[in-house]
Amino acid sequence: MSAIIVVDAFWGDSGKGKVAAFLAQKHQAAYSVRAGIGTNAGHSILFAAGSEIRTRQLPCGVLHPETQLRVGSGVARAEFALRKARQARDERSLADYTADVARELNESCLRGETIVVEGSQGTHLSLALSDDYPDCTSDNCTAAAFADDVGLNWRHIEEVCLVVKALPSRVGTGPLPLQLTPAEEDRRAIAEYGVTTGRRRRKASGISWPHLETAVLLNGPTQLALTFCDHLDPDVAGARHRSALTAPVQRLIDELETRFNIPVSLCDCGVHFENLIEIA
Repeated sequence: MSAIIVVDAFWGDSGKGKVAAFLAQKHQAAYSVRAGIGTNAGHSILFAAGSEIRTRQLPCGVLHPETQLRVGSGVARAEFALRKARQARDERSLADYTADVARELNESCLRGETIVVEGSQGTHLSLALSDDYPDCTSDNCTAAAFADDVGLNWRHIEEVCLVVKALPSRVGTGPLPLQLTPAEEDRRAIAEYGVTTGRRRRKASGISWPHLETAVLLNGPTQLALTFCDHLDPDVAGARHRSALTAPVQRLIDELETRFNIPVSLCDCGVHFENLIEIA
């Protein structure tokens, strides 16, 4: 296998880190590499045993012991590390931690190894592609942009996994279709807070199909990962097997596959890594 790119369909906070970690472990990835915007995008993984992984700059694909972690050369770095340097190689304190990541990744793919590229934020926060400017980020957040961030030859891209949050959310300003009130979020016990900022996220009552259609058009996914299904239907919370999926979740899976003719390969049914179910 070659490269798998993990990208968010909406406005971020969809559990991309969990999905990327699962794929890196499943395929025994040679490299897990972070693309996208820098440290303002936090990813986290919580395990049933109580341990947790939280990252801001590094990718989450650390579960397979032989997977090497990389950060693409096109990714914005932390200001405290770079100070006035424009690239990591220009900062002396980082000299021992720099490498030709693009060469490493492309040569790995040529050897038939798998790499997982973990994007940040979400498609509809893309600078040049979002309808919500200036309520967007400083770069594009699509599969093509992430490949460019890490210097990946497009011929090595074998899979694009589009992460679809069952009830999309958004932090800060900018429109959110089908937005719930905070009171309704609290009543349904589905309030969320950002990993990095701690800010409360605004949540929608369902998927905006026009926005998802655009995300599919821009990213060309080969598979979908449906996340936060326990917010769609609390009865599915804690599920670890496909047989435990509830009717509302299965209906959404069926609708996604019917609309886009793309398989839903993963279904996330709870807060723990173990609640990510492989269904295709």
